[in-house]
Amino acid sequence: MREEGPDDALSLAGYLEGVAKPLLRSEAVLLAGRLAGLLALDSADQVSLNLALLGDYRHAKALAGRLLPRGAAWSIDPSPEGVKRRATRFIVTMGQVRAVGAVPALVLLAALLRRAGG
Repeated sequence: MREEGPDDALSLAGYLEGVAKPLLRSEAVLLAGRLAGLLALDSADQVSLNLALLGDYRHAKALAGRLLPRGAAWSIDPSPEGVKRRATRFIVTMGQVRAVGAVPALVLLAALLRRAGG
């Protein structure tokens, strides 16, 4: 991603949904600051964000647990279309918000961005 890339939540969510593999460290560094601002993260959450951008699903899941209201339901499932094509894609649902992509951690972050961006 270029340094002058998208800055709003929905554009960044779309970018994350389109990524086919975890981000490189250099890409994660460029995105981390923008995402931290959009999601209003504290320093502890920024650590989870950085690791989630590198593809660590456990940290993405922990971050979602801290950012969503207590008791808010969300789910992640393989996309039926992806199963048919043998290219695994995942769908994250948070209420009315949906995100679809290839990397579970990034799709979860995309859903959080879509939720934050309205």
